[in-house]
Amino acid sequence: MIIDAHHHLWDPRTRRHAWLDPLPALRRPFTLEAFTGLAAARGVAGSVLVTPCESTGCAPRAGHKPPAHPEGHNTDASHC
Repeated sequence: MIIDAHHHLWDPRTRRHAWLDPLPALRRPFTLEAFTGLAAARGVAGSVLVTPCESTGCAPRAGHKPPAHPEGHNTDASHC
């Protein structure tokens, strides 16, 4: 069984991610649906979503809610 121990989701249309600046090929939304499709095609059975830290610390973004897992598992592992 393959578990992806660390992945991110992003949407540069709604929030700037400075680490994407030198990576034009990645400067596009990378959604849960996109990740799920890529992961499934490679035999990944599960994963840990890592949410980004704010530049001033590790406080969660206002209104942030982790995506729901279809089986009710916690999909958010806030990390700094």
